[in-house]
Amino acid sequence: MLHNSIIVLATLSLLTLGCFRPSNYSHLGNVPPSRHLKDAPIVHSGESLFIGAGDIASCNKNIPHKYSAHEKTAQLIETYPKDTPIFTLGDNVYPSGTTSEFQNCYNLAWGRFKNRTTPVTGNHDYRTKDAAGYFSYFGKQSRGKSYYSFDLEKWHVVVLDSECPGSIRGKCQATDPQLQWLENDLKNSQKQCTLALWHKPRFSTGLHGNHRHLSYLYERLVDHGVDVVATGHDHHYERFAPISKNLKVDHTKGIRQFVIGTGGAPLRGKNRSGDKSVFKTTNHHGVIEFHLKANSYAWRFIAVDGQVIDSGQGACH
Repeated sequence: MLHNSIIVLATLSLLTLGCFRPSNYSHLGNVPPSRHLKDAPIVHSGESLFIGAGDIASCNKNIPHKYSAHEKTAQLIETYPKDTPIFTLGDNVYPSGTTSEFQNCYNLAWGRFKNRTTPVTGNHDYRTKDAAGYFSYFGKQSRGKSYYSFDLEKWHVVVLDSECPGSIRGKCQATDPQLQWLENDLKNSQKQCTLALWHKPRFSTGLHGNHRHLSYLYERLVDHGVDVVATGHDHHYERFAPISKNLKVDHTKGIRQFVIGTGGAPLRGKNRSGDKSVFKTTNHHGVIEFHLKANSYAWRFIAVDGQVIDSGQGACH
């Protein structure tokens, strides 16, 4: 009887610590995801570590900051080397992206990494006219623009605005100035590998689903051999097989797209059909960890309890 009590107590202790935790995740591929507590990332010479998520801070007066999910993801980021570059994927603070919300909610958590953050705009940031709260808060980190690019060691990184400010907002069109800028930027890039960051996903099996109005941007990325797209908007984590312009799985020319709306906003469990979705979890806040190498990349999605929920690697086009 004593032994049984010890076993029960030990099990309850592990549950409390988060070592065993039920997970609503679907894995539609042939290889199960790696699920173990996060170990320190090994960054090899010549590669860059780049971590982030979207849909981050919620100004909820009913939840003390220290218990908020965005504080937990911030604490997870703090386990990485202090010079690790960070990115967001839009909807940085809820509900409306005001200057006050950025200062009183976002800044208390992810603001600790502001000087090394690559920010992205989202639709909630635009609830404040012209995303004024976003640009005021991020300042020079935003480059004063909602779309821009830079090189990160061996990779070219493109930040895009899925609200398409040069068109009717939220309705990207072929005449969008951003599209012409993107064409010129990718044409002039000297890097073999490219990562694109924006908010609304072209593909998603979550609440909002696919965003067909982003087809012009997505097709242009495919034309120029972009390798990875990271997005948010739907509040879950999801990985798609590489998808080409004709919407078919294409491991030669297709882009691998991620949905990482897991930075702290309440998660959502709605599911839509999507035959090209190969992995999805709807109950883990966390961040993605990209290892950007000379001609390849690897990823790990890390939950706030330290579990590696999804991982893999791919080659650049």
